[in-house]
Amino acid sequence: MLKLLKNFDFDVNEKQFLLGIQEKTAISIFDNKSHLRLDIRMADKKLDFEVLENAIQVKIFDYNLCMAPLEYVLLGKILYIGKIDDIPDSELFEYQDILDFLTIYHANKEKIDEEFLIRKVKEIGLESTFKRLKSIKF
Repeated sequence: MLKLLKNFDFDVNEKQFLLGIQEKTAISIFDNKSHLRLDIRMADKKLDFEVLENAIQVKIFDYNLCMAPLEYVLLGKILYIGKIDDIPDSELFEYQDILDFLTIYHANKEKIDEEFLIRKVKEIGLESTFKRLKSIKF
């Protein structure tokens, strides 16, 4: 995987990559020629395995890759953001994950299985975060 990423001009620090795999932390890898960023992490929780079971295949650079479905990407952002009830509106746009969520959500609104996302957000107890994110004018 490291060789493939390097062949396509991704900025990969092999030592950090291997450490991230070992410690099961998120690994961000940036493309040297664009604004593309890959977030990679090892599955170790029930939700991680659920995402893998529901992964979709996409073709990138003539390779078939399994990726998290859109709803799970949004759910992951909500999980990472956590509770935002006490954060003033004026500060919300300072958080990259909030910007990421809003961009992905609004760019794909017609494709999102909203009922599924609402159900999953309730399961993790972050309905107020989801409701607030959806109410932000973007």
